[in-house]
Amino acid sequence: MDADAVKELINNNRGTLNKMLASYSQITRFEMRDEEFEKTPKRSIRRFLYK
Repeated sequence: MDADAVKELINNNRGTLNKMLASYSQITRFEMRDEEFEKTPKRSIRRFLYK
């Protein structure tokens, strides 16, 4: 599958999932990444870098 097909599939599934979730839990956006997240020495994701 190419990247466009994967994005379309995720968007379709996101819509279906969001109908089952409360408004505060819904997925509003997503980002596809090619590389791994930067992590701390204890292997936690450095979330502040990705907001």
